[in-house]
Amino acid sequence: MTRLTRDIVIKAPTEKVWKILADFPNYPAWIRSTTMVPEPNKPDLITFGVTLVGPNGKSVPWALMARVTSRQPPLLAWKMGYPGFLSVRMTCAVTPHGAGSEVSYTAEVVGLVPALFPNHFPNLFPVPMTGMLRDLKARAEVGRRSPAPKPSPRQKNRHGGPPPRRR
Repeated sequence: MTRLTRDIVIKAPTEKVWKILADFPNYPAWIRSTTMVPEPNKPDLITFGVTLVGPNGKSVPWALMARVTSRQPPLLAWKMGYPGFLSVRMTCAVTPHGAGSEVSYTAEVVGLVPALFPNHFPNLFPVPMTGMLRDLKARAEVGRRSPAPKPSPRQKNRHGGPPPRRR
């Protein structure tokens, strides 16, 4: 099993953070890294979409049908995938932290695929998990979308210069 956890402290009451986090239809108003679209007439089913970042730095769009397993404070949880092959359980726990809140976002990946590729999944999830928490913090603290992250500086090519020109 691969388990990844990211935490953030938010200067907003737990009730406000929970209300934002549990309102799937309004995710597009505040989040860039994840979509959660409820299925009509089935409130416990969502389509979970995320753009993962592979070990090579390339973006990998990913969408799976997920079943919400907990939507009661302090825990929002959903699971998705194909049992035995690839199963992902994700949780967001909102707890008081002084006058604000702490949100702990966890992804647990189990099955044959992660067993065969143990180094693959720890590289895929951190960027979208951190992005979701950053966007949640911005929304809860000031009611807006967080600014886009600054692009990382361009990596040097192995030979140290620009790529060769094609003729």
